[in-house]
Amino acid sequence: MKTNFIITLSIMLLAAGCRKESIQSFENEKDDNAIAAKAKSSGGCRMTFYDYYNSLVDFHQTEHVTYKNGLVDEWLVSYGMNFKMEYENKKLKTSRAYDGETLLYTIHFIYKNNKVVKEIWYEGSTQNVDDEVNITYNRKGQMIQNESINYDYYVTYTYYANGSLKSWHFFLGGHPSQTAEYTYNAPYRNPWESTSGVDYSFFYVNSGFGAGSGKRWYSSEKITLYDEQENPYVDYEQDPERTVWQTGHQNYPLLVNYVDKLSQLPITNSFEYENCIPGQEEKARRIQQKNINKNNRFSLSAKPILNGLSQRAIEKLRKSK
Repeated sequence: MKTNFIITLSIMLLAAGCRKESIQSFENEKDDNAIAAKAKSSGGCRMTFYDYYNSLVDFHQTEHVTYKNGLVDEWLVSYGMNFKMEYENKKLKTSRAYDGETLLYTIHFIYKNNKVVKEIWYEGSTQNVDDEVNITYNRKGQMIQNESINYDYYVTYTYYANGSLKSWHFFLGGHPSQTAEYTYNAPYRNPWESTSGVDYSFFYVNSGFGAGSGKRWYSSEKITLYDEQENPYVDYEQDPERTVWQTGHQNYPLLVNYVDKLSQLPITNSFEYENCIPGQEEKARRIQQKNINKNNRFSLSAKPILNGLSQRAIEKLRKSK
């Protein structure tokens, strides 16, 4: 089922009103906690669309999210599966993954101390187990590892003192495959924290990224890949000093333009929201929505990586399946 993937966005002209990010610290934990509470409230914005574009490899990936009673109802992920959520006392208990009308997987979530500690992925509506994923947390409740039993991968996570995700490290067959590192130099909120009901990105290999990234969205991302001899090489490294933000209501980003240090090419994130203003959507001034490109999908037995995986790495993983 699960291997690797990327999430990406198209090159966009900066609209008037975009501003260069200012360097700010996050010492005010009370303000950060208030932001998180607002995001989860019924009056907060809710992310409905995420698009990441890597112009280095001309690769797009998009997420579409709908809500019911303030909780995520359906999540159409970039590789084509539509996950429908089922709750019990507002806790996610089951998700069903569809390709069109075809049920591919039924996922059950097992909790301990109000945290998901195991996912069990069943084939369709059968009792045939496709995979089990075990999740480990530190004392602060932060995910520090998720591990696939059947597909022989695991991902580890590190965090800054303020709770923001510092890095994740993906291992396939016990060997390093990919590392991501993040900086946070601007006070803009993490849109993925607004997806109430879905507390982590279980439909991706690096499921600690996204909602688990902390209260702020990242200012830069550095992706390191590994060759067959496990030698690391930098795929791209964004320059935080050149990141430009367009923001909307409640200090959420609408459009973030990053620049790769080596190639000088852009990598972009854009977002759309609902519920910021009743009856209105919130989106960047210029967003080009593309249909899911099925040529960029794995087979339907794939659970890819969210953000940062180059096309070269995707091809490597396809060959390894």
